Amino acid sequence: MTRVFSRCFVSAILLALIWPAQAEAAVAKPPSTGWHLGASVFHISRMDDWKNDIGYGARLGYWFPSRDYGTRHGPQLDVTHFSLDGDQPGIISDIDLTAVLFSYQFEVLFIPTDPRWSLYAGGGGGVVRGKVTQVGFGSGSDTAGAAQLMAGFEFHPFPHFGLRAGYRHFWFDNLSDGAVNVNSDSASQIEVGVTIRF
Repeated sequence: MTRVFSRCFVSAILLALIWPAQAEAAVAKPPSTGWHLGASVFHISRMDDWKNDIGYGARLGYWFPSRDYGTRHGPQLDVTHFSLDGDQPGIISDIDLTAVLFSYQFEVLFIPTDPRWSLYAGGGGGVVRGKVTQVGFGSGSDTAGAAQLMAGFEFHPFPHFGLRAGYRHFWFDNLSDGAVNVNSDSASQIEVGVTIRF
């Protein structure tokens, strides 16, 4: 009985040591460095003066080489567009926003033995171009500062293709062309997208 227990105990230890390495070897790793390109759809879940709406965007980034495969970091360029309906009847009818933001992003593996899952977080700033249509005043355009914070996760079913879901908090400064004015505002955004790594 003791021999059987000892053999089972030793086998369990060996399995615990070998299994993670086998599992990691069986999963194709996404590239740990290099360029990545992505596209996303955004749902605005909260914005003070605008109704909930959908936006879309594209991103281009680069992961710098890292000593540890489980972590990486690098810059990212985001271009996002929103078409929103005003939430103040008779005052502002709609606004089109196009934001160009330069961000810095960090990523860490979510499951150490499975490199397909990762968590990311980052933030940055840039500019937003807004075209506003206001009842009784026509329309106007202006450029202002903008910033964002982001966090979420990615899953790569294939080494060079991944799925992304996350949250972004977006802020922009006052927009004004003299006749049409929009106060600074912020938005909570839910993001769903894809990522291609080269």
